[in-house]
Amino acid sequence: MFPGNHGNTVFLLVAFSDCDAYGVTRRTKSWRIIHSINGGCYQEVEKFKPQKALETWRKLSEANSALEIQLNMLSTMAKKHWDSYKSTIDNYSMHRPEKVVSGRLNGYVSDEAMGTFAPIVVYWLYAGFYQLLPPLDNYRMHTRKEEEEKNLVPLCSVVKGVLLQQLVQATVAVALFLRLALTWVSPTIEAEVVTSWEDGNDNVEGEKSLKYGCNYVSLKVTSKVNSSGVTIQPSLPVQIVQIVVAMLVMDTWQYFVHRYMHQNKLLYRHVHSQHHRLVVPYAIGALYNHPLEGLLLDTFGGAISFLVSGMTARTAVIFFCFAVIKTVDDHCGLWLPGNIFHLFFQNNTAYHDIHHQLQGAKYNYSQPFFPVWDKLLGTHMPYKLVKRPEGGFEARPVKD
Repeated sequence: MFPGNHGNTVFLLVAFSDCDAYGVTRRTKSWRIIHSINGGCYQEVEKFKPQKALETWRKLSEANSALEIQLNMLSTMAKKHWDSYKSTIDNYSMHRPEKVVSGRLNGYVSDEAMGTFAPIVVYWLYAGFYQLLPPLDNYRMHTRKEEEEKNLVPLCSVVKGVLLQQLVQATVAVALFLRLALTWVSPTIEAEVVTSWEDGNDNVEGEKSLKYGCNYVSLKVTSKVNSSGVTIQPSLPVQIVQIVVAMLVMDTWQYFVHRYMHQNKLLYRHVHSQHHRLVVPYAIGALYNHPLEGLLLDTFGGAISFLVSGMTARTAVIFFCFAVIKTVDDHCGLWLPGNIFHLFFQNNTAYHDIHHQLQGAKYNYSQPFFPVWDKLLGTHMPYKLVKRPEGGFEARPVKD
C-alpha cells in the first residue's frame, strides 16, 4: 500500500493536497500522519486505525490525481496560447513595479497620498490664479484702497498662517489614512467549508479523467478590499451620493463650530478673530486661521465628513479638492461673470463677504456649500449686489 521510501518532497505534496482537498478541519490530523511516517512510526498508525488510514490514503490518492489532471490542463492551455501569455508577460515587464499596483491614481501615487496633498496643491494653484489676475476693478467686491486700509495683516503673514494650517491638515490626513489602511490590511475573514463535485476534462494523454469530489475552503472578506488587498471603488452614483452626504456633514459641523466661535467671547478674541483680521477677503487668505481653529473647523470637519460618508480615499481626493476650490472662491473678493459657483450656490463670494463686514458678523455662518442652517436657525442675512459708481460691486444687506 505504501512505498518503502517516503521522501520529504512527496509527503509535503501530500500534506498540501490534504489541506486543499479536505479543508482546514483535517489539517492537524493529516500532518500528524505524515509526521509519524517520516518518524518511522508508520506501522503503529496502520495498526491503530487501519481502515481509516486506508480510506485517508485512498482519498489522498484521488485528490493528487485530480491535482495532476488540473496541472496538465494548465500546461496544455499554456502551450496552446503561448503567444497571449508571452505578450502579457512582456507587457507588464516593461513597467516599473509601482505601475501595476492597484489602488494608485495613474499607477504612481497612492490614493491616500493624493487625498493628503492634492488639496494643498489645488489650493495654491487656484488661489495663485486669482492672485495673478490683473486688478479687475470692475468686478471687485471692495476697492484696492479698502483692502490696503482695512486688512490688519500683511500678505506674508497670511501665507505663513495658511502653510501652518495645511501642515496640521496633512498630518491628520496621513494619520487617518494610515489607521484605515491598517484596518483594511487585516479584514474580518469568515471561512466556510463547501463541498463541490466537478466533471473532469480530457487530460494531456487523451484519457478521460474520472469525476472527483473535493472539499475546499471559501473565504469571504467582509471589508472594503478584495482578496488581493485592493480597495473596491464604488459605482459613480454611489460616489455622488457619498460626496453630497459629505457636503451636508461638513456644512453642519462648520456651521455650529463657526457660530460658537463667534458667540464665545474667549474663543473669538483669541482664536477666530485672526481670520477676521482680513476684513476684505482675498483668495490666498481663505484658510488664514488660528491653528486651533484650523484643526477644529476644517481638519476635524473634513475627517468627520470623510468617515460619515463612507467614501474611499480616491473619492476623498475629488471631494476635498472641490471643497478647497469652493472655499477659495468664496474668499476671492471678485464677482466675475459666468462663475459657476455664483450660479449654482447661494452661499458664494457675496454671501460670505457679508459675514466679513461689521454689520454681518453675526450672520451668514454657513460654509462652504449651502446656507441651509442659516435659514433654519435665523442667522441668514440676505443681500443685494449694487454696482459702485467708481466700478465694481458692493454686497448690501437687506431685510427679509
